Amino acid sequence: MKTATIEKWVFKYEDDVKLREIMTTNFSSTIGRNFTVGDNFRVGKNFHVRDNFYAGDNFYAGNYFRAGDKFSAGRNFHAGKSFIAGNRFTVEDNFHTGNYFTAGNNFCIEGKFFAGNCFTAWDNFSIIGDFYVWDGFSAYSNFCIKHLLSGRGLYKYPSYGMILDDGREFIQLGCHLRTLDEWENDFWNNPKEFPNDSSIESMRRLNAFKVLKYFIELNREK
Repeated sequence: MKTATIEKWVFKYEDDVKLREIMTTNFSSTIGRNFTVGDNFRVGKNFHVRDNFYAGDNFYAGNYFRAGDKFSAGRNFHAGKSFIAGNRFTVEDNFHTGNYFTAGNNFCIEGKFFAGNCFTAWDNFSIIGDFYVWDGFSAYSNFCIKHLLSGRGLYKYPSYGMILDDGREFIQLGCHLRTLDEWENDFWNNPKEFPNDSSIESMRRLNAFKVLKYFIELNREK
């Protein structure tokens, strides 16, 4: 028998089917503060939780999931598109989210983070681990990653930005791994495939470089 604590109520249930019945009967698709569940919890689309939500490992949320402040989940948290998180959102390793994810202030991931298109983070966004992002990423002040930025999906080839322990700064676009200064001095180094002609693919490559350069500039030692 498992236990779900919702506000001042404690429900006992045998499996996820019974828990969904409890949620539908008592709370529709919105629950209040101080909600705690164990591992392997799943919810459908349009599910809303308020402050102080705690979940264990393998939490799955459908599209349009909305969380309040101080949301916390364990490993392998998956969210669909248009997920909105409040302030002080924290999850452990292997966080996956769909397109249009918006995080509030003090968003923190410890481990691998996979974001879809149009991910937006507010102040004090931090990751300790590997960050994989598609198109349309934006972050506000105090953005910091301590390892490597992988710009997966920024253009047709893999792209990375990195700062080594000795302070050297590198950007890789496709098979070309060069220092930031080398890119700045000669960005259009592949005119056969990516000419300087304002074509879509060339502009996507240039945008990938700008995102990775932005990452490096934000993470330089002052």
